[in-house]
Amino acid sequence: MKCQNNALHSSRQSPQCVNGLKKYKNSLYTDMLLRDLTNSFSICLSPKENRNCFYFVEPAKDSLENLLSIRTYRWDDYDFDKLLDEITWYLVVNGKAYLEIVLWKNDEGDYVGLSFEPIHSKRSIFFQTKYYFWGENTSGERISFSIDKKRIICFDLKEIGLSRYYFINLFRRIARINILNSTNFIVDSKLQGKYNSEEHIRRNEFLLLKYTKKIFWYGRNGSNQHLSESYLLYRAAHLKLWRKRFLDYLIEKLNDGLKRYKEEVGFEGKIKVKECEYDYLKELERYKSGEINAEQLANMVFC
Repeated sequence: MKCQNNALHSSRQSPQCVNGLKKYKNSLYTDMLLRDLTNSFSICLSPKENRNCFYFVEPAKDSLENLLSIRTYRWDDYDFDKLLDEITWYLVVNGKAYLEIVLWKNDEGDYVGLSFEPIHSKRSIFFQTKYYFWGENTSGERISFSIDKKRIICFDLKEIGLSRYYFINLFRRIARINILNSTNFIVDSKLQGKYNSEEHIRRNEFLLLKYTKKIFWYGRNGSNQHLSESYLLYRAAHLKLWRKRFLDYLIEKLNDGLKRYKEEVGFEGKIKVKECEYDYLKELERYKSGEINAEQLANMVFC
């Protein structure tokens, strides 16, 4: 499929598809977790003293930065965050996510831009040299299309050590946790059949931490009675480290995809992110040894 926009011609092969997310168990905690996982990496992970230009191209002034600015007057954190958030949302829910690398030319045939198009298909397979996709268009009609392997970036939860069904199963588990759900009330026999709210809350707060221990999420609840001050700081620091590892994976996959077009389009750069000013593992060790106190560590973790 060829698109034309203001005398620019794109190589886009994918049609516009509607939401291709799998069904998942929705709940208050599910919604909170999804939003925390897909909320602007640049805000969560950027150095607090310098939050501008979290994403950048290296080496500086490489033509890649101009190529990535094809949709806007400049390549910025906001637009790139939106792209990464969308990839993360599909990756978390579907276990896989796909991007099409789109090249833009002017009427003279010169390359003037490069963009990424998320593919919202409901089903996909890879066969020989192409990816095949099935989905629905904006009119609700079922459609199928194929795209050359070279143009596709495939993200897979298995590549970061998680099952493709990890989050779907996690959503199902945490959806059962509802402090206000009367069907989960725990009755203490010593209270002669009366509802024991304290025991109900205590049990559900424990289950939330148990179910999410692999990703260190704590439900935005720093007052969880099972979280000591030290354990809260530990989980909060490791949650940031986990998101950084997730971001590093996304950036690595994007750069691997761009590498295929360096010679053809004519650029040398790659996408980079600013490093956090804190090494959280080191700071946790310093806290453990007494070199810093809880307030100092909290200022680093919750900056």
